Amino acid sequence: MEQAHTRLAGVQRIVLPLEGSPLESVNVYALDGAAGLVLVDTGWRRPDVRAALDQALAALGYRAEDLALIVLTHAHPDHCGGAAELRKRSGAPVLLHHADWPLTDPARRHGDAFMRASAAWFLRHGLPASAPEATGAARGELVERNQPFTPDRAIHDGDTLALGRFTMRVLWCPGHSPGQVCLYDEQAGVLLAGDHVLPAISPNIGCYTAEDGNPLGDYLASLRRVRDLPVDVVFPGHGEPFHELAARVDTLAAHHEARLDELLALLAPAPQTGFDLCVRLPWSGGRRRWADLAPFHHRLALAETIAHLELLRSRSLVSREEREGIIRYQATLTPYPL
Repeated sequence: MEQAHTRLAGVQRIVLPLEGSPLESVNVYALDGAAGLVLVDTGWRRPDVRAALDQALAALGYRAEDLALIVLTHAHPDHCGGAAELRKRSGAPVLLHHADWPLTDPARRHGDAFMRASAAWFLRHGLPASAPEATGAARGELVERNQPFTPDRAIHDGDTLALGRFTMRVLWCPGHSPGQVCLYDEQAGVLLAGDHVLPAISPNIGCYTAEDGNPLGDYLASLRRVRDLPVDVVFPGHGEPFHELAARVDTLAAHHEARLDELLALLAPAPQTGFDLCVRLPWSGGRRRWADLAPFHHRLALAETIAHLELLRSRSLVSREEREGIIRYQATLTPYPL
């Protein structure tokens, strides 16, 4: 396990455990504010996470009750699951981009209605009805790790937040979630990137319902937005702080373009469902196949495959048709035989 907290460029990084997740840990960040301590993201809602956060704050000379403000980069459970409890302990208001507010509402994102909509979407993309993902079996994990809540204030693109010694500009970077934001202080050369730009892995970009649109197209546009920012240090949601933002953005963009090429090669012979393609793709950098993944990660993989197919469709490189309730994709151009 990494050290509990790290001070760098005036930002205090706290590493919290994610037991049972391949990610292993999540970063939250503490900044000294004029009115008290500011916390960026919270970790899961679990006793071990609560204990680790309390211990790390104590090492910095604080208690959770000292929090004056909680800012969330996005509303995924590993980043916001503990927000409601921390707000109750401290009275600190919770800020979140308005596009992610539905993700914290149990009736709309983590409740049965969302799980049914997501399962129906996956079935339309060829997921077998017998698969655990088709029944909403992963919901228990979400409920355990995430306490639903209503944020206190919406933040928007271009807002300026006075966070201690930093004056952070909110950069809306949709893709990983609809309301993912980065916090940027140009004078300090500091970017709190959430899960938008990670140092060692690509964040999950997935289509989970018919309403999700083209999140990978949004993500690539958001990458271009931050690529050339004059940044000295990037503080990510997972992994070590890093430098060379532009190089990392280029690597992430190239990864997705390579994935798109893989899918085009698989699509050329005949129309196929997203599930047909998903089970044929390699995962985890080529180390795993569909059969090696747990049911919860099946959801991530299929949603990610659909997102790539929808981007190809937006580029007019594939077509989509639905017959008898099943969606299939086909390449619009067949490679000329050599």
